[in-house]
Amino acid sequence: MTLESVSDREVVDAILILHEDDIIRIGRYSGRVFVQYDPTAGLDYFYGNAFRCTARPKARRRMQTLETGDRHGVFISHIADEKPIALRIQRLINDSIKPALPVFVSSDYQSIESGEEWYRAILAGLRRSSIVIALLSNESVDRRWINFEAGFGLGQESKVIPVAWRGMTKGDIGLPLGQLQSRDLIDPKDVKALIDSVAAACHAKVADLTAEEFCSDIVALHVQTPSAGLEAIPFLRDNALHLAIRNSGNRPLDMIDAELQLPNELQGNAWIQEFSPVRELSIHQENGTSWRGHRLTTIPSTRPHLGVEPLRPVLVRDAGEILLQGLTLPLPSRIPDDHWNLPIRFRVSSRQQTVGPVTIPLAELPKR
Repeated sequence: MTLESVSDREVVDAILILHEDDIIRIGRYSGRVFVQYDPTAGLDYFYGNAFRCTARPKARRRMQTLETGDRHGVFISHIADEKPIALRIQRLINDSIKPALPVFVSSDYQSIESGEEWYRAILAGLRRSSIVIALLSNESVDRRWINFEAGFGLGQESKVIPVAWRGMTKGDIGLPLGQLQSRDLIDPKDVKALIDSVAAACHAKVADLTAEEFCSDIVALHVQTPSAGLEAIPFLRDNALHLAIRNSGNRPLDMIDAELQLPNELQGNAWIQEFSPVRELSIHQENGTSWRGHRLTTIPSTRPHLGVEPLRPVLVRDAGEILLQGLTLPLPSRIPDDHWNLPIRFRVSSRQQTVGPVTIPLAELPKR
């Protein structure tokens, strides 16, 4: 923007408007004392001795409001594994809204110039965008960058729109993003509402929208997107407590450890030894309940090994349910009725995902 030459009177009028709006204060120093401008002094005040203008707190908010007018376009926040979906949303916006909007995708090489620092490029993309779309799934909703970028957008008063996909529903998003109006990427009505919101916020028009085709593409991309899924399945069989695990995702899991524990009241005649050359003892106390059991790990042990199957270091996809033989815990031959409400405790951990610790009453476990 270019400013033409202005008169002294126009400058004074602008200063008075800012003063009346409580954006600046006007005054002169008398010694070390700042004496504020008295409106009864009239216009002559500004043509005499030098005066000073200082910003009030409202000035910062006014600056942010003015800066908002310079922002235009969309920033799509996503995790690396979900880049294909972010690019599909980018294409949807480009195809559906006219005139074309700048759409920044942090992992897209075309969004970041060669040689540009990616961190500075992302911040610049956020600052330039009037809308931030946060792509949320069970894999991404708790990631630091997703929440940082959404929080950055809210802080600069951009319109932040959470979009759910990959099994996550709008009701699953939770706070703080769950309090914003969210959309579901596999619902054509929600997709249309998303595009309408983007167009309205950017003062553009929806030219050609094929929401059903987009939703079909999202379902296909869901199958192709890498996902980590770990399930732990406790059950009862042959008067013993067992634990099985299963890879429910489509990428291998690097296993770390697994543990299964019984409350002390269900341990019978102290059959879980304090020192075992076979398995590592696992003990936990919480809220007045004590558990004892065993733990398997992929970390090599210095103790003698007596034949118990160790935890597999990699849990591959499509391997089915794997029974952890080394964690089987015998139950007493007779369990009093009131002991069936006692909780067992288990936890399984991989580098990609962790299940638990979980406590479940013995009576709720399936029998096989």
